[in-house]
Amino acid sequence: MDKDTLRNYIKKQRDMMDTSERSALSETIMEKIINLKNYKNAETIMCFASFGSEVDTFPLLDCVLSSGKKLVLPRVEKCNNENALGLYKVLSIEDQLVKGVFGIMEPNPEECEKADLSEIELCICPGVVFDKKCNRIGYGGGYYDRLLKNKNAKYQKVGISFDLQVVETIETDIFDISMDMVITEKGVYLA
Repeated sequence: MDKDTLRNYIKKQRDMMDTSERSALSETIMEKIINLKNYKNAETIMCFASFGSEVDTFPLLDCVLSSGKKLVLPRVEKCNNENALGLYKVLSIEDQLVKGVFGIMEPNPEECEKADLSEIELCICPGVVFDKKCNRIGYGGGYYDRLLKNKNAKYQKVGISFDLQVVETIETDIFDISMDMVITEKGVYLA
């Protein structure tokens, strides 16, 4: 199955999940993240504001802030005439997020301080499909692949998804960035 076909198939499967099931499974995934040694030790965590049928990250965003850790969220911005992810420190989910380009809640650049990838210790990433070797298929824009392309980075890349989004293997391109770990409600996959 090619990437686009697989991406569309998995998105449909995820969209068909019952809302209460999605909520319960999201909670299980969040508990696994919070119990990670790297989460406990990290001072600065990058995450994303969930959208649509993705794993609900809003409880995790609140948890990061209430635990005194620094929270960094991405925002789609123009950079060298192409869209890229800018990073911002967020202090309040309620007061500092606005609807972005794709309808996803993003940091308001007028309210939030810019962040640098070098500050990040744990990077929690979205994805549509993951495989058991922690390869990732995103939404097709390459935003996270461009952002996370530094092979010498010190942060741990953690993909989160429902188990139905994990397949045995996916074909990757040279520019695709894999995760160090993928967490689902059923388990943890390590690269």
